[in-house]
Amino acid sequence: MLPARMNGGSAPTPWSNVLRWLADLIQPSTRPTDAVSPPLVVSVRRLGAKFALALQLDQVEAVGIDMIHSAVNELLSMHVLPQAACLSVAGREEGGFAEDVVAGVARACRAHDLPITVQLATVSADEQVGITVSGIALESPPLVPQPGDVVLALRGTGPVDGDSMFLGAFAAEHGIPIERSLDNGDSVGRTLTAARASHASVMHRPIRDRWPFRAIAIDEGSLLERVRSSLPAGLDVEFDLSTLRPPAPFEEWFPGARRMDAANACAVGHDFVLFVRAADARRFESLFAAWNEPAARLGIVVAQAKTSH
Repeated sequence: MLPARMNGGSAPTPWSNVLRWLADLIQPSTRPTDAVSPPLVVSVRRLGAKFALALQLDQVEAVGIDMIHSAVNELLSMHVLPQAACLSVAGREEGGFAEDVVAGVARACRAHDLPITVQLATVSADEQVGITVSGIALESPPLVPQPGDVVLALRGTGPVDGDSMFLGAFAAEHGIPIERSLDNGDSVGRTLTAARASHASVMHRPIRDRWPFRAIAIDEGSLLERVRSSLPAGLDVEFDLSTLRPPAPFEEWFPGARRMDAANACAVGHDFVLFVRAADARRFESLFAAWNEPAARLGIVVAQAKTSH
């Protein structure tokens, strides 16, 4: 049975019960950790910028899901298939938020069938939660971007930290309360704290079958800047911003005149970018569409324009 806080009750949860609850929650769908190969690549995550708003709205479980999914996406961008997770928690004896974050972490691990180990400590001050996801790198063909390569962008189901901050600031600037209902039935605040998805399903085959690609997992910051900064010297991207679709409830906040400003400030709903050869672009797009994760053609790699002095 879930602790009272997890089960909708108001009574504080003794922290000593949380580890047993976590073990009960994840045990049915995970493999024993001693069956996992020693990790070669790890991705570490701690509470991010979404957390303060999520705590205010009592949506903290989504932050735990985000921690796993952002770590998984980073590994995927390095041609790594995730294998295991390790959760470190320092919590108070009663109350606090840590068990809610743990709930999200546990559910995300179950969804990915990731075995998990837990390091637990009791503290009297602030709570802390961290997650490490590990995996084995597969030898994939290296892809160094070159002119003519296609840039594809996958959308997330929830905003990255940078998007959440950007859209939250926009709402505050225009007097839009976080309680306002949107057309999809959610509120502004719930949409800003919605959990992201991982792209493990669509990226498993390209990694396993050694399809050539280069990828960037975006957690915060400018989509355009991140793409450009990953290119070798002398190359740029000719962007087609008409392909960008902001998170559905916020499309009206990105009119054409502001689209470039928005793209320079955040990820505009896209959290995973791939460089692929032009000849392979259709193969990737067909795969993503088959998994209901259609990719936007964000642009084409071009030679950097020479400037005269």
